[in-house]
Amino acid sequence: MKLLSEDHKKYIISETSLGGLTQMHEVTLRRIMLVRLAKSIDMDTKSITIGKMPIPITKEDVQGIFGIPIEGEDIEPHLENQTDTELFTAYANNGQILISDLETAIRASKAPDGDFLRRFILYAIGTVLAPTAQHYVDLKYLNLVTDLENLRNLTGDVSHLITSSSSFTSLEIKIT
Repeated sequence: MKLLSEDHKKYIISETSLGGLTQMHEVTLRRIMLVRLAKSIDMDTKSITIGKMPIPITKEDVQGIFGIPIEGEDIEPHLENQTDTELFTAYANNGQILISDLETAIRASKAPDGDFLRRFILYAIGTVLAPTAQHYVDLKYLNLVTDLENLRNLTGDVSHLITSSSSFTSLEIKIT
């Protein structure tokens, strides 16, 4: 986020509800701790367990951590739509939306525009909001950036974030 120009940050803030992400600082986290924390997620209670104590994850917690509101239209129905072939062709590389390609394009962006915004949102999903152990963003997320006019009305919810974390931990990660 530190590499974004002020114009790019202002554009993200004015066009999406993800402005809080532009204020996040770079943090080094311990991989082992993150894996253990992710593995402690309980899908049924929407909580994490630390020391045998379940700690619920609320919308307010997510808003406090990410600085983004968790309100508006649920994203899940949009993820089930047919993927826009034009966007797929524009953003996919060998059938995948690579996080490295998104980062390169974001850094190379001279002026904030619709393509920059789409790439930023996909990058944020793949690295912060719904990361997985993969080096690409799931193609279903293209559906969220098809209609930039309606973008402000869409938000992730706690359930989706927990589901994403759960799918991350379902890959048997070996802790060394």
